[in-house]
Amino acid sequence: LRSSRDLSDANSSVLGCRRRKGVEAPLQKPIRAQTPWAFVPTLYFLQGLPYSIVQTVTTTFFTLMKVDLAALGHWSSLIAAPWTFKPLWSPVVDLIGRKRTWIIAMQALVLAGFGGMVLAVSGSEFLLWTTIACGWIGLWSATHDIALDGFYLLALDRPAQAMFSGVRSACFRLAMVFVTGGIVTFAGWLEKQGYSVQESWQLAMGGAAVVYAACMAWSAFVMPAPVTDGPVKGTSGPPFIEALASYFRQPPLPAILAFILLFRVGELMLVKMTSPFLMNPVAEGGMALSTEEFGLIYGTLGIVALVTGGIVGGVVIARRGLRRCLWPMAIAMHA
Repeated sequence: LRSSRDLSDANSSVLGCRRRKGVEAPLQKPIRAQTPWAFVPTLYFLQGLPYSIVQTVTTTFFTLMKVDLAALGHWSSLIAAPWTFKPLWSPVVDLIGRKRTWIIAMQALVLAGFGGMVLAVSGSEFLLWTTIACGWIGLWSATHDIALDGFYLLALDRPAQAMFSGVRSACFRLAMVFVTGGIVTFAGWLEKQGYSVQESWQLAMGGAAVVYAACMAWSAFVMPAPVTDGPVKGTSGPPFIEALASYFRQPPLPAILAFILLFRVGELMLVKMTSPFLMNPVAEGGMALSTEEFGLIYGTLGIVALVTGGIVGGVVIARRGLRRCLWPMAIAMHA
């Protein structure tokens, strides 16, 4: 992308990164959107929504359906693999087509996955088909992330990139809170109205699909078309091989790979067991919260903490720089 050592986007596009000295990304005059505020918040909300749905369905829904705890941890971790290993196929996105086209196409595939999810949660073989639907959503959502992070660097100049760093983080996390505090709470409310767990989650997933479709339509309408948006061409040899070779020629490669794979490992181990811990009976080591209580807690305290942290973190990074902030923030998160 612009710097092979810019770890702010390492976990999405590091394999396809290309250094471009002194080159900013001029835009075509967008007809419908003249400010990043029109498209950045929506696009990063759309980035966070599928991830949050998959994580919530494979933990909270499976907990309510009394899926074995070991199986829950296994499948929820396995389904998250596309987001972990997406750098492996990021060169394909960089070398073929436009980032804007990738974004719209991946959103359409994710939306189809939401349709499959609506059917999967209500069937007798819910574990199998829900897992397949989550895997489908995870694969295309991870690919969408690669294209979106590349598009972000093309559509915004450097000052705007720094300014909107906190905004995009906050919108991603706002999607997480929307799912946990809105969708889960709605499912819990439906349970209280007499619907079964599967019927409640089917309706809740349908609501999530409608929200995703509406945001998708808006983003497709307002996204600008950067003139630099196109395939990255290598200087010699097959483009894919050239991109891959340039990646492995980087001196700090072991450190980069370790960072990508380990940066969030502590958080991820904790998140998988959050729903069982809060919702299982006290006799099983849980806190016995209802579905609605669980959703409301995440939707109140969660939204305050996540949005505030995202915005404040972005402001601090814009003033002090990512390199100086990264390790203190990472240590604070793990502590």
